[in-house]
Amino acid sequence: MQFMMFMESAAQNLPETVNYDSLTYQLYMKGSWKELLRTGNRMPAEGMDYYYLRMRTGIAAMQVKDYAQAEKHFRKALSFNPMDKNAVLFLAQTLAANNKNVESGSLYRSMSTQSRKESGLKEGWVPISAHVDIGAVFRNKKNGLGFDDLTGSAGVYGQERIYKNNLFYDAGLYFKTNPQWLFYAGFQSIGIDVTDRFAFIESSLTNDSIIVSDAGKAYYYSVDTIHKTNNYEHQLKQQSAYFQAQWSSSTKWSLVAGLHVLSVKSDFTLTEEERISINDTAFYNNNTGQVELFNTYLEQVSFYNVPWKTYDINVSLNGKLHFGKFTALAGISTGSINDSSVFQANTGFLYMPFGNLNTFNQTEFFALHTNGQVSWAAKTRFGIQPLKSTWLEAEIFAGALNNLNDQYGYIIYNNPDKLNLRFEATLSKALTDRVIIQIRYRYMESERQFSHLDDSGNDLILGSYHINSQTIIGGIKWIF
Repeated sequence: MQFMMFMESAAQNLPETVNYDSLTYQLYMKGSWKELLRTGNRMPAEGMDYYYLRMRTGIAAMQVKDYAQAEKHFRKALSFNPMDKNAVLFLAQTLAANNKNVESGSLYRSMSTQSRKESGLKEGWVPISAHVDIGAVFRNKKNGLGFDDLTGSAGVYGQERIYKNNLFYDAGLYFKTNPQWLFYAGFQSIGIDVTDRFAFIESSLTNDSIIVSDAGKAYYYSVDTIHKTNNYEHQLKQQSAYFQAQWSSSTKWSLVAGLHVLSVKSDFTLTEEERISINDTAFYNNNTGQVELFNTYLEQVSFYNVPWKTYDINVSLNGKLHFGKFTALAGISTGSINDSSVFQANTGFLYMPFGNLNTFNQTEFFALHTNGQVSWAAKTRFGIQPLKSTWLEAEIFAGALNNLNDQYGYIIYNNPDKLNLRFEATLSKALTDRVIIQIRYRYMESERQFSHLDDSGNDLILGSYHINSQTIIGGIKWIF
């Protein structure tokens, strides 16, 4: 790497500058990266700034993995020597190290043939990585409410839908078609056993007594009621397909377009109140043999199943704008969820305090408009690399989360219950340079809604109670 020796420029005619330049060169040759960084960062403030200084300082920043600082120095080097092949190559590598893949790819056209080979960027279809995940969800309060709680103070009628434990499967592929485009395609399959639970009063006619006389037999009746709880079992099947396209023509920003197609299928049990007529013997006349009938009406609840299926589409567009260690995030999305139209706006930031993704915080805020109502949510995610090949991440997501679009359309929170809080911890371990395994733990708090008749017996009113779920997800990622 002879170009990295960077001899003095003829423009450096001040003795102090020459001394500093000699010092930075010596530090570079020794590999004293931290000291070189301190010296190189101090010199521009003292009026000494030039191409070789920026290249040496940028390389030192790369060596200590402060890629955000390295990016700044290579950009400045290009201002002294526009389209310099070495500065372009190092800038592309620095961007890629901070997962700015398409931003790095935007430099491909500016590279020499040799730099293109060294950068690892290629034209044409190139697979980047693939992943497969399987998860198991464990919910509490799987049996639902008892009669008294489900029917409320009126004690007449109540209903709820209970979602049981379930498995889900997820897989996807990242690939490129040219250095400026990064694509992702994936799918998810979920199957959940569901119980429709009903609490109601069942009435029946009971013969209390029979009075026998010379004239005949007289029959006396009363209406008995019993508290009943009926369960009807179904299965919900949800299939998702999602696609992302990320593009950039600049090293400073990128755009991400997302498409999420969702298919949900399930049966529901519904009820209908019926008024039935009941006839029975009231009196038997011994002399004539005639029977007089007793007639009354009883209220009964009948049950029937209806199938339900929906196909929903959600599209999103997000942007990233980079400012060194800080990236501004903003996006919008629109579509339908469970046959309801939704519009979402989100904004936030990504911050890398040490200039790399080994330590980061990503915080976002969401506003969602659904059926004339606006709801809000906020998310923050922290990540660190405690060991060379091990990463830890933790995320807290709070607010009204149902129907939100997250991670550029990768996730649509089509939750069966009203989700209010989501915590997730992720452990990633690189087994080799190409294989990474992941274990995730997810805790969610929700409100399960139910309905019951009010005290007047005329209208259904909504109630809710808290539930939680715990999810374990195992996954493997292959890097091509």
